Amino acid sequence: MPENTAFLYPFIQNKKWGYINQAGQVVIEPQFESTLGFSEGLAPVKIKSQKGYIDLNGNLVIPAKFDVAWGFSEGIAAVKINDKWGYIDKTGKFIIPPQFNFAWSFSSQLAAVQKDKKMGYINHQGEWVISPQFDNTSEFKEGLAAINLQGKVGYINTTGNIVISPQFDLSWRFSEGLAMVLIKNKMGYIDKKGNIVIPATFDYGWDFSQGLAVARKGRKWGYINHQGSFEIALEYEETANFSEGLAAVKIKQKWGYINQKAVMKIPLQFDSANEFKQGLAAVRIKDEWGYINSVGAWVWQPTK
Repeated sequence: MPENTAFLYPFIQNKKWGYINQAGQVVIEPQFESTLGFSEGLAPVKIKSQKGYIDLNGNLVIPAKFDVAWGFSEGIAAVKINDKWGYIDKTGKFIIPPQFNFAWSFSSQLAAVQKDKKMGYINHQGEWVISPQFDNTSEFKEGLAAINLQGKVGYINTTGNIVISPQFDLSWRFSEGLAMVLIKNKMGYIDKKGNIVIPATFDYGWDFSQGLAVARKGRKWGYINHQGSFEIALEYEETANFSEGLAAVKIKQKWGYINQKAVMKIPLQFDSANEFKQGLAAVRIKDEWGYINSVGAWVWQPTK
C-alpha cells in the first residue's frame, strides 16, 4: 500500500469511497458509503448509515455512531446524536455534551450553536461567551461573524459587540477584508467598518480569493478586483473561485480552467469542475469523477 501524505483526496469506485494521494495512488481502499475530506488528520466517514472518523491510514479511530459528523477544527468536532448536537475530541469523547439544536464548527475559539431557537457562541468548555440572542449566525472569519436580527444582517466581533449594525438583506463572510452584502436585490461589498466600498450593482457575488471575486450581471459571469472593476470580463455561463492560480469556468455547457489573465489553461471538456486543492482538482465527465493536476493531466481517471 502506498505511503499516505498529509493531504488525501476522496474518490468513488463502485459506489464506495476511499482516498488517493497526490500521485493518484490508492492509500485507503474504497469501502465507505460517504466521506468528507481530512481535517487535522481525521476524516468523517459513513458506515452502515452512521458516521465515525478514520485516520490517514484508514483506521477507524472513532466508532461510527453519530447521525451527522463535521470535520475537526481546533481539535474539536461537532456531531449530532439522538437529534442533539455536541462536541467531541480526537478520542471520540464528548467534551461538550449533546444539547444543541444545531452547531457550527469552531473558529477563533468560538462555535455558533442554537438553543431555544436562538443562536449564540460557546467556547471550548461549552460556556456561553456570546449569549443566544440571534435569529441566525455564521462562523467567524477575519475576526467578524454575520448575525441576523429581525430579518436584517450585520456583524459582531469575538466579544459579541455589534460592529456593523444589522441593515442588509443578506451577507456573506469576510474574505480579503471585504464581505458581500445584498441591498435591494443587488449585491455589493463592504469593508470591516460597514462602508460600502463596491456599490451594489451585481446580480451575484462571492468571496474574494487571490485578489478576485466571482460576479454576475444578467446571465454572464466574470471576476472583479477590490475596486469593483471587472478584471476578467463578463463572458462565462458560470464561474468558480480562483485557487492555486486557476479558476473553473463554463462555456457552452462545458467547464475548463483559466488563469488570472483569463487565458484558458485547461481546455473546456468537463461536465463539472471543482477548485484546486494541494495541486489537484476533482472534475466530472458524465456521471464519473476523477482528478486532474494543474496542467490538466489525469491523476485519477473518472470512476463512479
